[in-house]
Amino acid sequence: MQQSGIAFVGPSGAAARSKQVTIPFTQQFDTTPVVVVANALHDPSDHNVGDAFAVTIAFVGDNSFDANICRLDSPANGWSQNLYLSWFATNVGGSTF
Repeated sequence: MQQSGIAFVGPSGAAARSKQVTIPFTQQFDTTPVVVVANALHDPSDHNVGDAFAVTIAFVGDNSFDANICRLDSPANGWSQNLYLSWFATNVGGSTF
């Protein structure tokens, strides 16, 4: 099975330098999938925002995965714009690491 999507992350919150989000799958996987996070996406209405982000997958389960997002260009600060996270999950091939 394969699934993908774009999930709403939102702002980091007051004084937060990073944020953890849980992204649910639309269907439960039979086995734990491999998840690839493609990007942290800016809201399309924010044209002149130069923020840069890193994303790390913290946990993968059969129903969801957790991702940690951190701002790179100003690590001591959070962010106020609405971020989105694009992702892809698959258990085709049956391998996890």
